[in-house]
Amino acid sequence: MFLFLQLKPLGEQTAERFYLYERILDSVCIFAKITQICLQKELHRILILFAIVLNLKALLSSKVCASEKVD
Repeated sequence: MFLFLQLKPLGEQTAERFYLYERILDSVCIFAKITQICLQKELHRILILFAIVLNLKALLSSKVCASEKVD
């Protein structure tokens, strides 16, 4: 019975709780959006670094092949 009373607030308490829940939900959504943006930027950076590494590897291997042909 005590749990039932806690779950069913009356009057102004209900409005205050809903407002509090709404504020918490807004904060969580904002945090999730910021996290998503940060992860997208990090993924973009990782992909750029990966492309740079692949290009350097290709460049170095082509120089090695060219030097082997000269020898």
